[in-house]
Amino acid sequence: MPETSFLIPLPTRPPDPSERALSKWPGNSRKRQNIKESSCLRQNVFASGVHKVAIALLSISSVPAARADVFCQGTLATMHVMTDGTLLINPSWRSDYIRICSLSGTPTQMTVCASWAAIAKEAIRSAKNVAAYYFDSSGTLTCAGLPSNTAAPTPALFMLITG
Repeated sequence: MPETSFLIPLPTRPPDPSERALSKWPGNSRKRQNIKESSCLRQNVFASGVHKVAIALLSISSVPAARADVFCQGTLATMHVMTDGTLLINPSWRSDYIRICSLSGTPTQMTVCASWAAIAKEAIRSAKNVAAYYFDSSGTLTCAGLPSNTAAPTPALFMLITG
């Protein structure tokens, strides 16, 4: 089967100094031929290595990820903040308390969690729905199957649904 080329250009080989030296001596044409053949062999080995790497990279990039992100929506029965700053909610999709964030941590985490606490409080007060969006790289997470209490993952998004 003829060898096919990929879109990866092969580098050109610089001239071998031994080829120039041999070309000056009469009767050394066979030695020049052997050197040229071994240089071509080295280039073919290099080229086949490049092809193998290119094929491996293409194979890796075409493997589908087992990712199924989860979007949970419902009402909140109650919420509370623990002494360590953990914000727990009791959503209708889980029927048990789940942690959504912690009010202790970096300033950004504290600000986001304080905003989520305000959203949860407003959802309970006005009887409106909330939604939480979870990244799930394993593809096994479900809204009803979220771990309870502090074992629950932090959602990527928590929002009040006004409509």
